[in-house]
Amino acid sequence: GANNTTNSCFGFNTIGGGSANIASSDYSTVSGGVCNTASANFSTVSGGYLNTASNNHSAVGGGRFNTASAIATTVGGGCFNTASCFYSTIGGGRGNVASGTRSTVSGGYNNTASSASSTVSGGYSNIACGTLGGSTVGGGCCNLATGSNSVISGGRFNTASGYYTTVGGGKNNTATSFSGVAFSTVSGGYCNIASCCAAVVGGGQSNTASCYNATVSGGLSNTASGDGSTVGGGCCNVASGVSSAILGGKNNNTCNLANAMIVGSDITADRACTTFVNKLSAKNLDECVTVGSLPSGSFYYDSATCLVLFKP
Repeated sequence: GANNTTNSCFGFNTIGGGSANIASSDYSTVSGGVCNTASANFSTVSGGYLNTASNNHSAVGGGRFNTASAIATTVGGGCFNTASCFYSTIGGGRGNVASGTRSTVSGGYNNTASSASSTVSGGYSNIACGTLGGSTVGGGCCNLATGSNSVISGGRFNTASGYYTTVGGGKNNTATSFSGVAFSTVSGGYCNIASCCAAVVGGGQSNTASCYNATVSGGLSNTASGDGSTVGGGCCNVASGVSSAILGGKNNNTCNLANAMIVGSDITADRACTTFVNKLSAKNLDECVTVGSLPSGSFYYDSATCLVLFKP
């Protein structure tokens, strides 16, 4: 090669070829390329252009303008990538940053893994930065995992900001928590929010599960805001009572009444522990001549009178 430089205290550094490369510490190696620098003990740059391995045991495989600047950091290739904290790794891509201990960016563009043991697998402009570490973004675009051990599998503009929160995908979804609670999940859909401990939104659009163990399976503009409340689907339903449930339909409200159940549409609950329906059609009722064989509280069909009767 040409204009290459090797210098160190004890030697054993190597430049394989190329031009204007520098191997300036013990056992450092530049295999080739142009303007590459291996400046720490056991550091390596395999090739490419203007790459730097500047801490002990750091390595850059190739590409250009890549930097491995902390102990045992690695950049496999690509361009403008930086691995800057202990044991951090970037596989490739462009403009990626792994700045947390043991953090990893596998590839993609403009991704950042900035907390301990955080991971961004790929995609574009994703950030994994959970305060206590362990956050993950699988891919997609502009996703933000800021909670400890929070996960976003993919999608676009999603946020997981509480402990162990999860967003499976979709767009503009948020899994968050307050006051130290955790485990909220949004599986997908658009503009959904799960904001309390173990709250779940399965999908749909503009749905909110905002209390402990509340669930919205899907639909549009539904809210489960009572502990253990459930909305199965439909539109504009509100299950606000503890353990209240709305199967589906539209414009239903359990009105903070515990264990109120609604099956239908445009129903407002007015009693707790009650099931509300618009109309009720009972099929295949027990046909019973001997009423004594049925438990108390049963409805049955009396073939003698052709009536549906109730056993008190």
